[in-house]
Parts: sequence; structure tokens; C-alpha cells
Amino acid sequence: MMYRCGQRRVNALSQIVNASSNCTVSICSLNMPAGLYAGSYTWWIAGKNANGYGPWTSMNFVVHVVPGAVQHLSPIGAVANRRPTLTWQRDLSVSWYGLWLDGPRGNLISQWYEASNVCAGSTCTLPFNSDLQGGLYSWWMSSVSYSGESGPVGWHYLYSGFCSR
Repeated sequence: MMYRCGQRRVNALSQIVNASSNCTVSICSLNMPAGLYAGSYTWWIAGKNANGYGPWTSMNFVVHVVPGAVQHLSPIGAVANRRPTLTWQRDLSVSWYGLWLDGPRGNLISQWYEASNVCAGSTCTLPFNSDLQGGLYSWWMSSVSYSGESGPVGWHYLYSGFCSR
């Protein structure tokens, strides 16, 4: 038997397995690799014997992952840069990040960002395009996984605030 499993044209598993070690009289099973990310997958299966492959069949399934709280990395404490960059730890199961930023004049940002637009490598960043005034700011975030589950809202208070010079 040959099994294949993939997501978004990414092959997560492709192997030929021995039916005698993975099947009972009428049921075959195979453990999936650990660490599948949230999202929709399709698996395909075909029988194989000395005469070749049989017809392929497929089925879709969804891996549900509830993201954890977003891990804020910076800024922390007093910031002299009038245009700081918000930075947080990337979660590969997250498709969208929600960001809220409040300051002395109220809400500055209340928006959702697609992870592919703000993340690279192991971090996500959002630079400011305009100057911030001095004062106390707080930012908090949430996330939504590829399977649609929302993570908890995690907040970060900058007790010293962004202090402009």
C-alpha cells in the first residue's frame, strides 16, 4: 500500500508500507507524522502488488489547532524611537494576527493582519509609518489558526510608555 498526505501542495508524508504490518483483516492504519500544522489536508491511498498500482482514492481531513497566546518580543519598557516596530513570536499554525494599540489619544490600531504579510522566519513585525507622541501605550494581540480557531488575547503594557524626544 502507498500512502500520501499533503497540505497546500506540500507533501507531509509519502511512503510505501507493508500491508501485513499495518492492516488487520479489513482495516489498515498508519500514524501521521507529529507536528502537522492546523489546516485542511488531503490524503491519497492506492494498493500496490507485483502487478503494479491499483486506483488512487482520496479523502480530506482538517487538523484543528487552538493557538496559544501571542508572545510579544518588543518593544518593552521605555522606547525613545518615535517609530518603533512591534515584534512578536511567529506561530506556524496561525493564519491571522489581530493587533490593538492604545495610547494617550485612544485607539491607534485595531486591525487584523495576514501572517504571510507580517511574518518571516521565526518572528512577525509591524513597523509604524507615523510618529508616536510621548506617553503610555499598551498593545494586545490575538490570533486565528488555519483551521479557524481563535487564540486567547494576550496583552503587553508598556509601563514606561513610548517616550518621544
